[in-house]
Amino acid sequence: MVIRLITKTYFIITPTMNEFILKTLNKNNCSLLYLFQKKFKELENNIWKIDELKNLISKRGYFGKICLKKKSIVGFCIGNQVYDIFEIYSIFVHPSYRRNGIAKKILDECIIFCQEKKIKKIMLEVNVENNIAKKFYTFNKFKNCGVRKDYYFSESGRSDAQLMELEIFT
Repeated sequence: MVIRLITKTYFIITPTMNEFILKTLNKNNCSLLYLFQKKFKELENNIWKIDELKNLISKRGYFGKICLKKKSIVGFCIGNQVYDIFEIYSIFVHPSYRRNGIAKKILDECIIFCQEKKIKKIMLEVNVENNIAKKFYTFNKFKNCGVRKDYYFSESGRSDAQLMELEIFT
């Protein structure tokens, strides 16, 4: 644990990456990931169903990681290589475990995967209203490269998707 001094009398204890295990998403833990996503359906635009996850896993350029703490999923990433580009479909971290380096660690693993496969670009889309995610990707050197109008649907209406890309240097 890392203890950060907030004031002279209060401490917040935050976990370190040593308390988390990063594993490859496989067919055996698709059900667990599906249930994890359902818990946060109001925060996630797209919930991957079990059969969709299993289908994705069977693809050649598939990448999937889950982050576990005491056998419970606290974050995940799924994506796939499409020709010479890698597309991140989703990175999500449980709100209580954000700002612990989980998304960064997962993204780093994704970049290593791309370097090993000689993939030169990572692309993703993020809701234009998701300022925290946009800030995270910008901090990690992603550049804005377009907008998809009215891409996301919700009960409150439609919103655009910001397209972002990262050039990979191998």
